[in-house]
Amino acid sequence: SGMLDAYPNVDGITAHAHGTGCGMAASGRGFDILDRVLWGYATHPNVGATVFVGLGCEVMQIARMQSHFGDAGTERFHALTIQDTGGTRATVDAIKARVAEILPLV
Repeated sequence: SGMLDAYPNVDGITAHAHGTGCGMAASGRGFDILDRVLWGYATHPNVGATVFVGLGCEVMQIARMQSHFGDAGTERFHALTIQDTGGTRATVDAIKARVAEILPLV
């Protein structure tokens, strides 16, 4: 798309997915590991920013994760939910717009 052409300091944009949001227990080892892994992406020094996308009804709530870990890395943390944004197409458009806003800052 050429979105990164003006940002030679940005190596790329990646997407990471997990399929356990609605079908996992709200506590326990699996939940704790997923929580730490996702927050690890958000605060990793080689990651300029993250945009987390959730359906909005899953056990692993983005807002819960952010409040759990406090302010560490929150300036690089962005979140959207498909239900609040108005569906899949609207969310994809919102993600693209959010990335365009973030790129000049990283």
